[in-house]
Amino acid sequence: QQLRAICDRSPIELGEGITGAVAQSGESTLVNSGASEIAARAAPAYHAFIERYPTYAMMVAPLRTRDRITGTVTVSRVRANETYAAADLGVLDMLAERAASAIENARLHRDNVIARGHAERLYRFANAAASADKLEDVLKAALDAIEGMLGTDRAAVLLLDDTGAMRFRAWRRLSDEYRCAVDGHSPWPRDAAAPRPVLVEDIDSDPAMQPYLAALRAEQIR
Repeated sequence: QQLRAICDRSPIELGEGITGAVAQSGESTLVNSGASEIAARAAPAYHAFIERYPTYAMMVAPLRTRDRITGTVTVSRVRANETYAAADLGVLDMLAERAASAIENARLHRDNVIARGHAERLYRFANAAASADKLEDVLKAALDAIEGMLGTDRAAVLLLDDTGAMRFRAWRRLSDEYRCAVDGHSPWPRDAAAPRPVLVEDIDSDPAMQPYLAALRAEQIR
């Protein structure tokens, strides 16, 4: 659990530490030289952990799929009198090859399931929009599709009014205070010929978001 927590906080960069070097080179590595060298070669974020829980031998093999490295598999010895042999590295290479294939197959299956789910939601939205008698029914179907495809629990549809301002027409789980604070804001002019989607990865670093920071933070939008 501690290792997983460290990895979540400080993901290993390509070329960093022993595993990062294997991911970059694609060459398996066997290290039998003891805890001090393994600690010295480890990524900085892992130094304290390895000093507390010494690793005396380590093998790392790349996970390779279609001439592409997708990750690594690592095994280690935590007792001073235990090591690995070259034959062990050969076995790990074979296991890594099969593991990479299984992971890739699982990813392909997952992607197919997701794509099929998206297609079904788009079909339901198109069908609902075509058969709707009221605009509210179309907006509800749109929000259903957005939430289902993006896995989000908050969404909104805004429409231009006669003055060219964006107004909320349908929403889910957005507060009255937030909607009042940003109502009327539009990232595109009314006459935009080919408006491009807007992605805000971090509200704190995006200049366009600065006038709305208080409202965004209060709504826990990042």
